[in-house]
Amino acid sequence: MIRFRPKLLDTLPGYSRGLFASDLSAGITVGVLALPLATLSAIVVMVSINMGEWHALKWGELKRFSNNYRIILLGTFFITVVFDLTLAVEIDMVLASLFFI
Repeated sequence: MIRFRPKLLDTLPGYSRGLFASDLSAGITVGVLALPLATLSAIVVMVSINMGEWHALKWGELKRFSNNYRIILLGTFFITVVFDLTLAVEIDMVLASLFFI
C-alpha cells in the first residue's frame, strides 16, 4: 500500500516570513500576468460571437449603426479574413479606444 504524505506537512514547520513574502510576490506576479490574458480571451470570444452576425454585414443593417461601430465591425471582419483574429483584435482595440474613450 502506498502511503501519501502531503508536502505541505513537511514544509509548514520551516515556513518563515521571508518565504511567505516571496510566495506572495510570486502570486501577485502571476495574477498580473494572467489577468490581461483572460481579458484578451474574453475579447476574442465576444469578437467571434459578433462576427457570426452575418446579417449585420448587409448595407441595410449597417446603416443603422454609427460610423464608428461600422468601422470597427468591418475592420475586424476584413483584418480577420486577410490576416488573423489576434491582429484584428489588437488593431480594433486601438480604434475602439480612439473612438469611444
